[in-house]
Amino acid sequence: MNVLFTVWEHDPFFKLGGLGDVARSLPGALKTFDVDIRVMIPYYKVVKMGRNKKTKIGVCKFLFGGKKVKAEVWETIHPYTGVTSYFLRNKKYLDKVTPMETWGFFDKAVVEIVKSNILNWKPDIIHINDQHCGLIPLMVKNEKLPIKIMLTIHNLAYQGKTSVDIVEKMGLDPALCKTLRWEIKSRQINFLLEAIVHADIITTVSPTYAKEILTEEFGYGLNDILKGREGQIYGILNGIDIDWRHTTRDPAVKFPYGPSEKRVGGEIQYYA
Repeated sequence: MNVLFTVWEHDPFFKLGGLGDVARSLPGALKTFDVDIRVMIPYYKVVKMGRNKKTKIGVCKFLFGGKKVKAEVWETIHPYTGVTSYFLRNKKYLDKVTPMETWGFFDKAVVEIVKSNILNWKPDIIHINDQHCGLIPLMVKNEKLPIKIMLTIHNLAYQGKTSVDIVEKMGLDPALCKTLRWEIKSRQINFLLEAIVHADIITTVSPTYAKEILTEEFGYGLNDILKGREGQIYGILNGIDIDWRHTTRDPAVKFPYGPSEKRVGGEIQYYA
């Protein structure tokens, strides 16, 4: 199975919160189950490659805002998990975050890159995360690509509400957006709502959260939309990565160190 994991942060290259940790650990865990999973994020100016070797594998050209633009595709291997990671570079839109143009540009670039097969590899599933990747499901359906979309909601409070102008910049017909039925007067779209409506399956970070977002208290105005997807929402509890930065197993540590352990009478005794 081929999975493209699209996200806006990816530890240790760039991280602001827990989503960056998930982007590191989950693909790494799935790789051990023989899933061919690859990560794709914007190549921000602040991304730190360190000593990682990077290779420019292609350039994707497409229309955005009525002009021909391009996104460079750079490839590297994650230093801890060995997962292939792609970084999309465009100085105007991806050097620094300018919501929502950055997300609109990134979402279109992802779909155009997959469509043009620049990677010489095609995903069976695109796993998108939160509002940043919210228009990918709509574009995949509009292009009739044979790809399933899985959306993971990490925090429903962040939805990505913005002017419908971004959809027009992306070359999409605004009438395709479900949000306009709800925000007719303001002509706004909601990135996360579009993802919820168009994704094939939805997951959250725990079974409890999957239930909470269906309530008025925790649904942040999207609870009725989410109730319409009941039966297609699954809560999967975030795990912990016990191998992360473990000094005896971290490939970045040239000379691994740590206590040796010996089990005596059911208890573990450590020796320096």
